Formats: sequence, C-alpha cells, structure tokens
Amino acid sequence: MVQIPTIPGYVLNQGEKLTRAIINLIGKPTVDSAQLNFLPNLIYNPQFEIVQRGTVTSPPFTAAHDFPNNDDVYLFDQWVHLAEGNDTADISQVAVALTNGALVGMQSEVETINRRFGYVQLFESMRTYPLRGKKVSLTFSAAGTLDNVRAAVIEWTGTADSVTSDVVNTWNSAGSSPTLATSWAYCTNGNGTNNAMTTTQQEFSLENITVGSTANNLGVFIYLDDSNGALSETLILTTVQLTQNDAKMDYQTYNYNADLANCERYYSYLVDCNHQGDADGAASDTMGTISYPRKRAAPTITLFNSTNTNCGTVGTEDPEVSNCTYGCQSSSGAGQVRTESDLSISAEL
Repeated sequence: MVQIPTIPGYVLNQGEKLTRAIINLIGKPTVDSAQLNFLPNLIYNPQFEIVQRGTVTSPPFTAAHDFPNNDDVYLFDQWVHLAEGNDTADISQVAVALTNGALVGMQSEVETINRRFGYVQLFESMRTYPLRGKKVSLTFSAAGTLDNVRAAVIEWTGTADSVTSDVVNTWNSAGSSPTLATSWAYCTNGNGTNNAMTTTQQEFSLENITVGSTANNLGVFIYLDDSNGALSETLILTTVQLTQNDAKMDYQTYNYNADLANCERYYSYLVDCNHQGDADGAASDTMGTISYPRKRAAPTITLFNSTNTNCGTVGTEDPEVSNCTYGCQSSSGAGQVRTESDLSISAEL
C-alpha cells in the first residue's frame, strides 16, 4: 500500500492528495502472485550469446584453441564445461530456429565417443542466500542427435564461494545420476530424469525444487545422460531459466547489455592492451595501468597474444580499483618497447 506521510506541518501536494483519495476509495489493491507471469530469470548468459573467450579466436573450442575444451573449464561465460576427460566435445555457438526469442545456442559435438559431459552454472553466495528455504523451478531448451539430456539443481554447503567447480565426483553409467563432489548435494526435488531429445528444440522443466536452509552456493547442472555418444553427434542448449517459483514460468525477455554487465563481474577478455616498457629492461616494471570492469574479487590475469615474449607477471590492484599493471622489456634486455597483449581477467568461482 502506498503510504502518504502524516507529519505535523507537512502539507500534501495535489498528487499526494489524489493518491490518498484513491486509496481511501478503492482500498489496497491485491495481486495473486500465481496470476503473475513475470519473475526474473536468475541465470546469467541464458541464451549462450556471451562468449568472451572467443573474442579473438572464434569457437569452436577444440583441443587446439587458446582455451581448450578440457574438463572443468569456463568457455562460454558463466558456464563450466565438465566431461569424463579432455577433448570430449568441441563447443561452438550455433544458430537455432527461433526459440523463446533466442536465435543462437551452445552446441557440443562429440569428439571422443562414449563419454558423458555437461555444463554447470555456479551461483555466488550473495545470489544464493536469498533463495535459502525457497522454491525454484528450472526450464531449458535442448535439441540434438544425441539421445537424452538431464538437468539438476545442486547446492554447496562448504565454505561460501570456495566451491569445487568440478561438481562431479563420478559420472556413473548412462541413466544414473552422477555422484557429486564433496559438499555438493542435489536439492530436494532437484534431481531430474531423462529427457529424450530430437533435432527440434524442445523445452524441458524441473519444478518445485527446494533450496536447502544451509546452502552457501547453488549450481544449475545440465548434462548428457548417455554414455554411447558417437563421433560428431550433438547437443544444443539455449534459453535456460531459473525462477523463484514452485512451477515453471514462461521464458522472460532477455536484456543482452544487462546480462553482459552481470557476466563481466566475473570475467573479462580485453583485446590489444597497449603498454610501453621502461628503459631498464626489467620485465617486472610498469609504465601504466589497464582498467577493466569491476570484479567480485581480486582476479587472476593472464596475458595472451602478446607482441613481446618478454612480458613479466601481471600485477593486480584492489578489485575495487579495477585496474592492473604489467611490465615488458625489449628482447635485448634494455630499452623501451611498445607491447600489445590480450588480457584474460577471471574472478570466476
């Protein structure tokens, strides 16, 4: 209900008088939340449009990519690729038939046969705590030439934000739920069943999931439920949605710019950052700073594609300052040298 202040000496303006009159006339409006069809999507990068690690060298992510398709690595922003071994699947962004407004998705193409694989999105503690004891529901769209896909919502009760990103301890056989790593557990009603795929996108759901009262981090885990994948068979995912509700909701309108900002709290890839090394030839020295979007914590920064092979270790400032320094030297060990490097900046869980 809108409250209009009643303070001695305070004079209501015309708008406030009208508001009070309307409230007195019709009473407090009520809305049945079950009738609402809008709740925010808690998933970041739900349509797999954001692929910062593919900025310079485009996907597919293969064994030969700057960011290879290994087990337990981030490739698409916010999604950890998990598999029974390295080079299990090549991962790329592909066009899809219009699906809930999405025109692209993430495709996994089998490179090593008869292995299981999947993807998990990890929720920071500050995003998990409000969900403790609450109901959530998950929907996602999938298609492919592989047989079955499965999903789960899992919770971490270990130290907040110090999660084991490889959430799978043992993949187990086809049709069985993976055994999760220590301190990870399936939420109540959060362990889904097989969903048979076709080459046309279908929406699947997992509803009425309860987040535990001691959950410190949350994970949304979508994975292949088969162990008989043949070479070049595919799994395509798009429009993943998690809402705080006991039943699935219609997929919500997607805001790319807002989603990019959410993703950049955890990771950024900066291209062609210029740096001028100083005259004493010390690779640890610096002559400037590189700014980047603010991160959730002090990030790990790695140089890629540098025009000078004699660059030193990157130094990071306080994450609140959002900058870093790196030093380079000439090949002769003395004199100034102009350098361009790409910076991979990660504060991911």
